[in-house]
Amino acid sequence: LQALSKAINKEIAPAVQHESDLVRINAMIVLGSMVDDGSMVHIDAGLKDKSDAVKRIAMQALGNRMRYWKGQATGQVKIDNAIKQVLTIVGQAEPPHPAVVGSALQALVLVNTPQSLDALIEILNKRVAWHAENPNAPYDAERAAIENYMGLLVGDRRAGERSNKGMVRAMARYSKLIIGQMQAGRVPGEQVKGGKSMLFQCLQGMANVCATANVKPPKDDDQARNWIN
Repeated sequence: LQALSKAINKEIAPAVQHESDLVRINAMIVLGSMVDDGSMVHIDAGLKDKSDAVKRIAMQALGNRMRYWKGQATGQVKIDNAIKQVLTIVGQAEPPHPAVVGSALQALVLVNTPQSLDALIEILNKRVAWHAENPNAPYDAERAAIENYMGLLVGDRRAGERSNKGMVRAMARYSKLIIGQMQAGRVPGEQVKGGKSMLFQCLQGMANVCATANVKPPKDDDQARNWIN
């Protein structure tokens, strides 16, 4: 795989720099299966591309690379640097397109290290404030991330007590925000269905974490029960 990646890397630069968005997207798809260190410069270029679609696939490629690094002797340093890169991209004053954010959150879940899950929860909590200021924004990225995180509990219910507590806190904050926005009539009609779906995912997620990971319910658990009712 290393040899194949190095061979492809010698030829892929024109595709990464191509004027066609579709060609650059395809280049990022190929990079997602490559493993040589020299090709990282092309993933970095994709993360800065003018096209949100290219950025989305480049972020997926970065996630794949982080998972590959988990099996390498010096992989943790590379993973930590990549996590910082993700935090910088998603934490911009003007966040990237939700599709790019979604790929970033998914990458952090799938690499599944304490550092990546800390970053995931940091982003989720910061985006509560962003959603409070942007009630018309979709919750697709956050909802998918929470759903993927729930999948980790199925594999190992003992993993990440600190992460579980942080995730419960984030889900409780999103639930409170969405309920408040809907009661105040601040959510536009086209976003109501998505908001309700996010609310259900958070409430179900809180129940699942508390039931399977030995995490105490949040202090406002009675309020959450009323929301479910």
